[in-house]
Amino acid sequence: MIKDLRSIPFIRHKFIKHSFKKHFHTYYSIGLITQGVHRLDIENEKSITVAGEIKIINPYDLHIADGNISWEYLNFMPTEKVIKSIAQDMCRENISHTIRFQNSIHDNLATKYFLNLFSSIDRNLEYEENFIIFISYLLRNHTYNSINIKQIPRNIQISIDFIHSNFLENISLELLSNLSKLSKYHFIKVFSQKTGLTPHQYIIDLRLDYALSLIKKNIPLSQIAVSCGFSDQSHFIRTFKKYHGYTPSLLI
Repeated sequence: MIKDLRSIPFIRHKFIKHSFKKHFHTYYSIGLITQGVHRLDIENEKSITVAGEIKIINPYDLHIADGNISWEYLNFMPTEKVIKSIAQDMCRENISHTIRFQNSIHDNLATKYFLNLFSSIDRNLEYEENFIIFISYLLRNHTYNSINIKQIPRNIQISIDFIHSNFLENISLELLSNLSKLSKYHFIKVFSQKTGLTPHQYIIDLRLDYALSLIKKNIPLSQIAVSCGFSDQSHFIRTFKKYHGYTPSLLI
């Protein structure tokens, strides 16, 4: 079995006129809309996906939902590493860039492959086969030809790299501004302009993504909350729902 395949979170959920904070994921969010309309702003571009279609949010793409719309979906969140392992096996060469899928996909065969995958998550061999069939189909038919790479100033990139290595620690604004050789005011301003989030919001996104991986290991939520830098379990659950629109207990 592909390494880390069983750790991929799945969810079945319904959103009723629910909005959540602008955020990103370090993983892919791939879902089939089963009812309603899924409407997002992704990197300031409109994305609309209706029932029967597949929506995909690529890693690190900032997105926010239209709070006036309701939808229901089946969704799973594979890592870049898992997707790249299939892509590299297909093309037999190393891939260094982030693979970017189309955000909204109307393709009956893709929908069929998605449903086959979702129906087999409890059957190891069938699940792995269906996962490879679905992802390889997306890779052949629904990726962008060009890669949109954000241009991040070197001094801000240093602070981002530091955050990624230390996001579970208590990182001070003073430390980050010193790393970037900017005043606190200018650091917040430039960081927010280049990433779309404040440093605090960026750190929270990374902590929530890490928490997602711990949830799949059946670690108690109270322990996850402390490990991920939240004051307690209630604080963790409130923050998780604010960003994702559902509570951790709904993950399959």
